[in-house]
Amino acid sequence: MSTSTEATIEDLYRVDDDGKAEIVNGELVLMSPT
Repeated sequence: MSTSTEATIEDLYRVDDDGKAEIVNGELVLMSPT
């Protein structure tokens, strides 16, 4: 039984100021610095 929830736009707002992220297939994915 899975109890995970899908990521929302609110989750993107909670990412650190210097971090980047995107939502892929309902999951929050942090992007590595380039």
